[in-house]
Amino acid sequence: MFYSAFRWQTIMRERQSEMRRRFETIAQMNDRIRNALQIIECATYATNPQATAPVRSAVDAIENVLQGVLVEVRPHLAVAADTEQAVRKALGN
Repeated sequence: MFYSAFRWQTIMRERQSEMRRRFETIAQMNDRIRNALQIIECATYATNPQATAPVRSAVDAIENVLQGVLVEVRPHLAVAADTEQAVRKALGN
């Protein structure tokens, strides 16, 4: 019985850790994409100020999607971290 409970807790901890790593990767990718978009927007403005409006619209559309992803991911990050801490505490780590 003890082994089954221990194995279940270990599997759950591994799943939570993997989920947390995935969500952190998504958040990091979001930041990198947003930074690249800002560079594109600035470069466009420097070379051709008339083309800024369409580029700005595209950048805003992409940023809105990325923000939506972050809104969905952040609660999962918090839950994963809380669950991981609870499991560690239960295991005495």
